[in-house]
Amino acid sequence: SRQYLHFAEGRRGGHPDDRYGQQMARLAKALKDPKLINDVSAYVASLAK
Repeated sequence: SRQYLHFAEGRRGGHPDDRYGQQMARLAKALKDPKLINDVSAYVASLAK
């Protein structure tokens, strides 16, 4: 969740060459519901296993 907040706040995803970071930053700024953010974070974390 911390990294998600960094994208939402503009701390991450701002480099012009970071296509995926920019994509994540746009998503993070659009997604505002805390429960949905937690659900998405849990889903993404489960993919790494």
